[in-house]
Amino acid sequence: MLTGDTDGDGISDTEEDRNANDIVDPGETNPFRADTDGGGEADGAEIRAGRDPLDPKDDLTADPDGDGLINAREFFLKTDPLKADTDGDGMTDKEELVHGT
Repeated sequence: MLTGDTDGDGISDTEEDRNANDIVDPGETNPFRADTDGGGEADGAEIRAGRDPLDPKDDLTADPDGDGLINAREFFLKTDPLKADTDGDGMTDKEELVHGT
């Protein structure tokens, strides 16, 4: 944990509250909440991976397309995390995985 990292997310409080006004302004992460967007992944981990800590849909634990596969699994399988049926054949990506197709 960094010195001055109240929430332990890997980002210093001064980086999270850039204008030092003790208010979570638009575009800032919350220095008292490790996962500002509530998507299941710490802000620092998202930033280091090039994702947006203010958008819960891009967290590795999210399933924005509702197909039953979290983003981490979709990235591993090289399916589209924003399309439930990546190849457009009528079966969701998870159904294809379950049936081995």
